[in-house]
Amino acid sequence: MKFIVDQIDTKKRLDVYLSEKLGVTRSAVLHTIKRNEANVNGKPASAGLRLKTGDVVTTLPASSKELPEEPGLLAVLAETKDYLVIDKPAGLTVHATSERKTGTLVNRLLAYNPLIRNVGEPHRPGIVHRLDRDVSGVMIAAKTEAAYDYLKNQFADHKMNKEYAAVVLGVVVQPSGTIRASIGRNRKGRMSVKPDGLSAVTHFEILRSGKKATLLKITTETGRMHQIRVHMKHMGHPIVGDTLYAPKDARVKAKRLLLHASKIGFTDMQGNAVVYESPLPPEFTNVP
Repeated sequence: MKFIVDQIDTKKRLDVYLSEKLGVTRSAVLHTIKRNEANVNGKPASAGLRLKTGDVVTTLPASSKELPEEPGLLAVLAETKDYLVIDKPAGLTVHATSERKTGTLVNRLLAYNPLIRNVGEPHRPGIVHRLDRDVSGVMIAAKTEAAYDYLKNQFADHKMNKEYAAVVLGVVVQPSGTIRASIGRNRKGRMSVKPDGLSAVTHFEILRSGKKATLLKITTETGRMHQIRVHMKHMGHPIVGDTLYAPKDARVKAKRLLLHASKIGFTDMQGNAVVYESPLPPEFTNVP
């Protein structure tokens, strides 16, 4: 795998950086580094190396042959010869890591269509974009290499239109608005609003209000890590069920993070504008 270090990760240790990017423990990363399977700018590097903006970090790729096919629930919203539209449940990890090869959306995807094994990146075949484990909703998976490249380019060029639904703590007064606040990592390694972070823009609109919480429609102009969760906390209305950013004494309890990818729109390979939607899960319909 290949990563180019962003400004937000400048001065970060190599082992910490790879642990975050690969989704594995630092212990697993240390084994990778000791086997000289991680390079910085083409040369083996130590775990404590401090990275600079623009550094190229590479690791030996996992083989897709190591990923088993695991039949399981795969909610397919739509399918064409080029791609699948999937309704991902909350709690399901999208792709494997060096420590985990089973129990992911990719394993189910390979059972559904084994040919996807040869599409895209070896450790996450077919995956054009991802959702956090605790986020539910609509996702696109490519069925061919041509479709993978085509869809990936639309994401890179910010031509994919994504819409989310979120239940946030408290009563939001402003009917709609925009949050413009740069995001970076704080001293604890978590994402937070920081003046010297990367620019991030989030738009919101009230869909329904309760006495203790508010259902919002959310769109983003940028795709920073945990952007919606961080911006909602910054606004004073963290997402219900957010164990990372919401206060522990929140008045509204939930069994999951109430963030849902509800809609995605893009141009297909035939030049047609298409839109796919995932219905709101039941826990979003009754805002307390």
